[in-house]
Amino acid sequence: MSLRSEHFCKQEKMTAILNQGNVLQKGDWGDAVVKLQSALIDLGFSIAIATKHGTKAPDGIFNHETKSVLVQFQLREGLDPSGEFDAATLGHMDLLLWRETGNMCRTLDASDLQTISCLVG
Repeated sequence: MSLRSEHFCKQEKMTAILNQGNVLQKGDWGDAVVKLQSALIDLGFSIAIATKHGTKAPDGIFNHETKSVLVQFQLREGLDPSGEFDAATLGHMDLLLWRETGNMCRTLDASDLQTISCLVG
């Protein structure tokens, strides 16, 4: 399976989460956490501390606030509220973002095209 939304595609860490069982969790930091925080914001969640109340870009630190907001997302979407950004949460979030924005990666493989034709079909 490949990622579809521009938020996550072509991101090595996200591909590892999706395909290798890696997770993002409290204590992690970096670009992958920025992508997660940005995705949560784009899906309507507030991350006030990490963005200095919306005046700054997300800080990329997976702290208590990011975990709490991620749990809220997981609960809202009927996912396991683990507070970890795992493959199930990533896949679900990626699909929501792709459907909501229509922005997708520039490269698609045959399975993606088949999925798109089924969704549109």
